[in-house]
Amino acid sequence: MTGRAGRVLGMTDHTASTVPTAAERPWVTVAELAAILGVADRTAYEAVRSGQVPAFRIGRQYRIPTAGLRALLGLEDVAASA
Repeated sequence: MTGRAGRVLGMTDHTASTVPTAAERPWVTVAELAAILGVADRTAYEAVRSGQVPAFRIGRQYRIPTAGLRALLGLEDVAASA
């Protein structure tokens, strides 16, 4: 079950299992986000910079909270049922 944001960012249903839960990892890097979504690093950076993906900066690096990413992609119910 992929939400609208997931479709816009390129996520497919089979990718849901690759998004870690907050208990597994509290955040992912932009490179990991790109791999999860199956998009280029540049596309992932643009999504973060534009605010399409919730993120915070530590120095010059972005971190994407997995809880926010899962919510954006409509995966909260997937985590609860797994």
